[in-house]
Amino acid sequence: MGREKLSRKRESMKAIKDLKKGEYFKRSATAKAVYCRGQYMRESKRIAAQRFDDISMFVYLKPETLVFVDFEF
Repeated sequence: MGREKLSRKRESMKAIKDLKKGEYFKRSATAKAVYCRGQYMRESKRIAAQRFDDISMFVYLKPETLVFVDFEF
């Protein structure tokens, strides 16, 4: 992977704790599933994220988890 491509990839990544509530993201650059950042769950110390196309699908991610935000869908 070239340096330019790698730096562009890092620019499109953010820690999930830096996203605003309701902001969309993907868990990897090639993922098809899009998630919406939810609220911080104090009991589990995780951030809830709801899948965009399935309202009953949630994932709970550590606040330091890097996600991809620069994409089109």
